[in-house]
Amino acid sequence: MSAATTAYADSPSTVKPPILKFIDEQGIAHELTQSDFTKLPRSTAKVVNHGGKPAEYEGVALGPFLESQGVKLGKGLRGKRLAEYLLFEATDGYRVVLALAEADPSTSSKTVLLADEKNGQPLPKNEGPWRLILPDEKRPARWIRMIKQIGTRGRQTEAIKVAVSD
Repeated sequence: MSAATTAYADSPSTVKPPILKFIDEQGIAHELTQSDFTKLPRSTAKVVNHGGKPAEYEGVALGPFLESQGVKLGKGLRGKRLAEYLLFEATDGYRVVLALAEADPSTSSKTVLLADEKNGQPLPKNEGPWRLILPDEKRPARWIRMIKQIGTRGRQTEAIKVAVSD
């Protein structure tokens, strides 16, 4: 069973394929299907899950994913843009934040994987259809599962206010 032919493991064949919503820096929503996702360059990450079980996740490195959606990384990520971040939202309401610079391979050597497979199979329903994997972190607290939306924040889509008091 390949990720391109199923919504995610354990789903009936009559279910519509999942949609990953990406909100770009201008606040414009883009919808990506599993088919769109699998056309991007693939990467893997070997990790140890809760309970000490080894697993291999496969998906797309977040940097190339963002660039495929028009987000400028590399030399274009400097100055005020270093305050930008990504907000990941799951179907169960869980949310996590990742600094945009953390996903930029020219800024960070951190592995950030947007996974759609685990151990050669589509992610199970309780993890997929997409999951963020950060294998270098000490705790998997930001390994958000069941991602439905990723949004860029901190530039034009949301005002950041800092109050300084004497």
